[in-house]
Amino acid sequence: PFLNHLSTAPIMVSPVYFYYANLIGYTRVLLLATAFYNCYEDPMTFFLCYGISEVLDALDGHVARAYGQTSKFGAVLDMLTDRAATMMLMIVLSHFYTTRWITYCFLFLVTLDIVSHWAHMYSSMTRGLSSHKTIPVDNYQILQIYYNNRRVMGLLCVGNEGFWLALYLLQFTAHPLASLFMFVTAPLAAIKNFINLVQLAQAGKDLVALDDLARLEKKEEQRISKGTKLKR
Repeated sequence: PFLNHLSTAPIMVSPVYFYYANLIGYTRVLLLATAFYNCYEDPMTFFLCYGISEVLDALDGHVARAYGQTSKFGAVLDMLTDRAATMMLMIVLSHFYTTRWITYCFLFLVTLDIVSHWAHMYSSMTRGLSSHKTIPVDNYQILQIYYNNRRVMGLLCVGNEGFWLALYLLQFTAHPLASLFMFVTAPLAAIKNFINLVQLAQAGKDLVALDDLARLEKKEEQRISKGTKLKR
């Protein structure tokens, strides 16, 4: 009967797919696809498309809140788009900077970026938090500052992406501004990746705390069950 109902029910497309913020997310995906399609032969197109995508990344959250259109789907879309963009850019950079130790740095940083954000989001969902950007007061203070102060988050994210883009541009131009931008954004990128490391550590700590709580609850249930049996 349930399958019959599905076969006869009209197909309804959720309006969530068409939230303004999610439409911005789809646009970012298209821009990034265009950027990386041209990344080896047309650096200007790459830079413009990637840069516009990053600007839209700063806007989608504001749009979602302004129109009351925040959604779990949008949060995941935003997170995956961010991670994919950074990962692909580092892969491209690893083709340009082929010294072994630099390649190892790219491998470590892209892995840290993906793993730390995945662990953080999973930990947030497991703890029942409304968003991965909701940071409890007992978390590391640097995470509270990063996630609770949008200006700090924006500065560090822009600095991080700016550093990788500067490294990209230096493969196509020797303009002093590209070098200056790289040196200015390098400390911001370093702080951002340190926060990724702290974020991973915090996620592990929180998940272990949940495991410990579940273990103690199970022991308590066994103790109560055992006491009940002895009374009988």
